[in-house]
Amino acid sequence: MKIKLLRDSLENHFCDFAKEVDRIFAFINPFSLSEQKIMKMPSNIQMELRDFKTLLILKTKFDALSSVLVLTT
Repeated sequence: MKIKLLRDSLENHFCDFAKEVDRIFAFINPFSLSEQKIMKMPSNIQMELRDFKTLLILKTKFDALSSVLVLTT
């Protein structure tokens, strides 16, 4: 009985986490998000992500920092 409750609880927890994955990736690499994934976000985040993705200088800096992080790990 307790094992079933624990299993059900874990399934619910990971189900909730799966719903948030796109938002997590939005902060890890906002440039990799497709327009479809952006459309699933709240409207205020949609606008910010679209603005962010259009700024080439931010993309250039992100790529430069990403390559530095890869080289140091």
